Amino acid sequence: MKLSISLLFCLIVCLTVKSQIPSTTVAGDYYVMTYHNNSGIQYGILITTQIPFDQVHSPVVRIDGYDIEAGTTIGLNVSWFGDGGKLHGRVSSHGGIAPVEVNLLKDQNNRAAIYIRGFKGRIRFTITAFAQGFGEDPAWFDKWEIADQDPGSVPYQQLLTYYNEFRDAVNVNGRLDVRQRAYVWDETHLMKDLFVYDANNRPTIFIKNDIGETANPAAGGLVAGSAFGGGILFGNNWQQSGVANRYLHLGRVDNAYNFSPVITVGSENLNVGIGTTTPNASLKLDVVGNTGINGKLYIGQVSSAVMSTLQSEYLLAVNGTALFNKVKVKLYPWPDYVFEPEYNLLPLTKLEEYIKKYKHLPNVATAKEVESDGVDVGETQAALLRKIEELTLYIIEQNKRIEVLEKKILGKAN
Repeated sequence: MKLSISLLFCLIVCLTVKSQIPSTTVAGDYYVMTYHNNSGIQYGILITTQIPFDQVHSPVVRIDGYDIEAGTTIGLNVSWFGDGGKLHGRVSSHGGIAPVEVNLLKDQNNRAAIYIRGFKGRIRFTITAFAQGFGEDPAWFDKWEIADQDPGSVPYQQLLTYYNEFRDAVNVNGRLDVRQRAYVWDETHLMKDLFVYDANNRPTIFIKNDIGETANPAAGGLVAGSAFGGGILFGNNWQQSGVANRYLHLGRVDNAYNFSPVITVGSENLNVGIGTTTPNASLKLDVVGNTGINGKLYIGQVSSAVMSTLQSEYLLAVNGTALFNKVKVKLYPWPDYVFEPEYNLLPLTKLEEYIKKYKHLPNVATAKEVESDGVDVGETQAALLRKIEELTLYIIEQNKRIEVLEKKILGKAN
């Protein structure tokens, strides 16, 4: 019995010692610790190492685990080089989620630390590390501390950038999400940037949320386009009931990837705006600015038979009533030639004969012609003015005849 108790005590002591000293299977590889939290994270995960901040070192810290609320794996590689004064680091993700922030810190005790913000649910993970070549001490990877706390004011802090690079083909069998989650369990997430580069390291296709100062179509959105080329902006109110920026914008992109909308398609009434980001909801097409149409324009319902006739002659066809505040028609020549001395004014007797025979005035369209071909506004105005001027000449001529007759009558009376 005493022997069994002694053996059990020795086993406990061995396990305790093993938990305090990082185990290594290969030189430079360290199994550091495990962690779990069943109550949720309130602030963030602060991992305080035993690595002296001011000594040269270059570790790679791997964090592998599971997030219960997110229902996916945790996988982070945090690496940095400490030159004795600064930490130069990066982070990459190989799990199902990537926390919103990964920071490198220097704590008040001159130790390097990792602060991860973005976990909110129940998590569990293991920490392993690799460090070799700079005289790293195995004790640096022993007795690390983990706490759910805000690091507060620290002497040094660096926000790391995620870097994941893929070569050649990348096959995605399912949905590809490019996002930054504010919290891991809810539906709040902000789109991050996605750039596709060519062989000369120039972005040929990009998707970004920061649309730049040149575009302010109600609140921003998601832009897809290419530098110095065209772009598409999708309004980002996809979760909201308001319609302030529920539009599709087509426009241009400058060399800084700022987007300037040119054409806007409204989402509610499918109205289109050109030169405006807020097209009038009562109009299907709202154009602000000068407009040129090199071709034919048809307004209203025009039958195919009528259209075939119109195509040969007319640039604009309106089936319905048109309202104008002012119409200006340029026509040459204008009928002032009626008052020229050489103008051949038709005698009234000849005019009477013409009217009796043809039932309309000379040089004026007939009722059948108008019914068949319509009225040319400019030519009709010119024809009417010509008749008015001819009528004026007839009146002047008749007035002269009246004056002659009056003189004769007065002479006989005397």
